[in-house]
Amino acid sequence: MTATTAELLAGYESFETWIKKIRWFISAEGSPVTHPRLQAYADRWDPV
Repeated sequence: MTATTAELLAGYESFETWIKKIRWFISAEGSPVTHPRLQAYADRWDPV
């Protein structure tokens, strides 16, 4: 997914449930990932 989409999804209340069950692959192109929740779970997603 794009970094923008990941940032939007990290804003949902259920984000922590999702991120614990699946591994995310976030495009390294475009805007950087800055959302605090994404940074807290940096071990659950990979830049591609």
